[in-house]
Amino acid sequence: MFKRKAKNAQRKTKGYTLPELLLTMSVAMILFSIGTLSFANLRNDSHLDLVASQVSADLDLARLRAENDIPAGVYFETGRFVYFESATYSEGDPSNRETALPSSMAFSSITFTNQIAQFDGVSGYPENYVDPSEVILTQSFSGKTRTIEVSRWGIVSIQ
Repeated sequence: MFKRKAKNAQRKTKGYTLPELLLTMSVAMILFSIGTLSFANLRNDSHLDLVASQVSADLDLARLRAENDIPAGVYFETGRFVYFESATYSEGDPSNRETALPSSMAFSSITFTNQIAQFDGVSGYPENYVDPSEVILTQSFSGKTRTIEVSRWGIVSIQ
């Protein structure tokens, strides 16, 4: 019986030392930081994709309206794009639907003739086609881009 008490007396509960706790906390903070940065990049990429999809949808709508004998088009500037329904673009027309780009984005290149994408009412092909007919949407802080292109057959794609 005496030996048993001696063995129990030798057992000590072991805790964590301050260096072990600091090391564990440091590793956890590094992993948390990496996860936060990855999430922020994913969010920014999603926002860029969303704006590119809005541009693509307006181009598709302009083509479909033109094919139904309703003249329409999309006008581009560096910080905005405007969907319009008429034979020519007119600034300030109340029927225009203007979309301002977020302050972190801009069109870095616009190759449409007169910065306007319009489509033929019979074929749906772009009027005044130039190769390439595209706009490049650029995110200022990351430098990432999305190219929205209209093929000579009127097909809109995003790269």
